[in-house]
Amino acid sequence: MTYKVYGLPISTCTRRILTVLEEVGADYTLEQLNLAKGEHKQPKFLALQPFGQIPVLEHSDLCIFEAIDIENGQDKDQEENSNDRVMVMGEFLML
Repeated sequence: MTYKVYGLPISTCTRRILTVLEEVGADYTLEQLNLAKGEHKQPKFLALQPFGQIPVLEHSDLCIFEAIDIENGQDKDQEENSNDRVMVMGEFLML
C-alpha cells in the first residue's frame, strides 16, 4: 500500500510525516506543491484540505490533513499477515 504525501520537504510538518513513514519502511510518494504559484489554493487541493495547508496524507479512501493527527493517530488496514504498523489516525494501520 502506497501513501501519498502532499507537502514540501523543507516544511517541518511534512518532514515529521516523512520521518514516520521512513522509520516504518512504508511506501510513499511526495507530491510537492508550488506554494508561490498558489497550487495549495486550487480547487483540486482544497478538496483534500479545505484550508489549503500542508501536509496532507492520502491512503486509499482516507485523507488526513492535520500533521499531529497523522503522526499520533493509528488506523487499521485490511492486510492481516503483517506486523508492521504505521501511526496514522485513530487505530493502527496494518501495512
